[in-house]
Amino acid sequence: MSSSGRIRNLETYSVVIFSQNLGLLDEFQINIRKIIDNQDDVKNYIEKNNDDLIILIISIEFAETIIKCTHDLKQLQGTLCVIVDK
Repeated sequence: MSSSGRIRNLETYSVVIFSQNLGLLDEFQINIRKIIDNQDDVKNYIEKNNDDLIILIISIEFAETIIKCTHDLKQLQGTLCVIVDK
């Protein structure tokens, strides 16, 4: 744990998922760092994690909105948009 009380991420990348459909999680067998289901929290989470390299996975229906507010954040290394069959 760092001196600020936060748990340090020792992985190369953090995977953050924004989805209001938790069925999306069934598609991935990876170590997920954070699951966010509130659109406003996505940018805030990425901004406050200055030391992380983040790969963001989002549902396609939120792609335009989320990418507009996160594309210029230095921590964001990539965004993967997925379509979930219902």
